[in-house]
Amino acid sequence: ARDNAPRAGRTTRAMLATRLATPCANTRARITSSTHHRAPLTRKFARKVVVPLRAAETSGQTEEESTSFKPADEINLDGMRKETQRRIERALKKVGKATTKLRVARETVEALMAKEDASEAELAACPDVDAIASDLTSCKTELNDLNALSDVLRGCKSVNSPMFVDDAYERAKALRVDDAPPARPPRVPKVK
Repeated sequence: ARDNAPRAGRTTRAMLATRLATPCANTRARITSSTHHRAPLTRKFARKVVVPLRAAETSGQTEEESTSFKPADEINLDGMRKETQRRIERALKKVGKATTKLRVARETVEALMAKEDASEAELAACPDVDAIASDLTSCKTELNDLNALSDVLRGCKSVNSPMFVDDAYERAKALRVDDAPPARPPRVPKVK
């Protein structure tokens, strides 16, 4: 039955198999069409890659303002511990959601690969497993870095301790963990 399948179907399956083995090259684009062309894309089937924005881009700060960091002796150590814990909890949620998304994407791809009469539209709408896997890897890396910062902060007694100045401060600066949560935007009043 597979030999009787149209040539275009086998070509698309081969392209799908190649796509699963090839990492996505364009992971830092904000919103772009997929870099992998499986079939002639129409507007309906064009994939959009959305990359989370950095803190400076979402809070309205300029790049210069976001890179400024308090001096080590002005940091509230308890506030930094709380903010690190908050960021760890957020990272755990992201890892959980990315893991679920990757599992569902792999199951979808396996089901399409096993399906003999898959249409071009179904194959074109197939999720990009490599992009999802790289997103999961970056989430796990951030979680590991935040856990390491939390471990170092637990051993610090004050902001003047050598462990804080030499290790924890630099890690917090690299991860952009402040000593207070980000300011919430003002609530918009409801229109009655």
